[in-house]
Amino acid sequence: YLLEPSKMMLIIFALCIVFLNIISLINSYKTYKKNILNNFFYFILYLCALEISPFIILYITLV
Repeated sequence: YLLEPSKMMLIIFALCIVFLNIISLINSYKTYKKNILNNFFYFILYLCALEISPFIILYITLV
C-alpha cells in the first residue's frame, strides 16, 4: 500500500526538521561559545553556507 502524503503532513515534517536543526545549533553554540566568539566571521559564513542556504534552495525548488 502506498500512503499519499498530505500537504499538512509535509508541513509538519518540515517544521520538525527545522526545529531539530535549531536545537542542534543552540547546543553547538553552548558547547563552542568561546571558539565561536573568537572566530565570529567564520561562524556566520558557516551558518549561511551550510545551514541556511539548503533551506532556501529547497524552498525555491518546491515553490
